Amino acid sequence: MTQGRKKAGRDEPEDPLHGGTVTGGETRDTHGGIDAIRLLQRVTGGVALLILAWFVLHSVLKVI
Repeated sequence: MTQGRKKAGRDEPEDPLHGGTVTGGETRDTHGGIDAIRLLQRVTGGVALLILAWFVLHSVLKVI
C-alpha cells in the first residue's frame, strides 16, 4: 500500500490524541463528555432562569 493514499469515504482525525481540530481551533469532542466551559454556561443559565422566574412571580404577587 502507498503511504499517502486513503480509502474513499473514511475521514480520520488529524490528531489521534485529541480527535482532530475544527475550524477556529476548537477541538472535536469524541468521548461524549462535556467540558468545563459548557458546564459553567449551563449552571449560569440555570441560575439566571431561577432569578428570572423569581422576579416574574414576585412582580405578579406585588400587583395582586
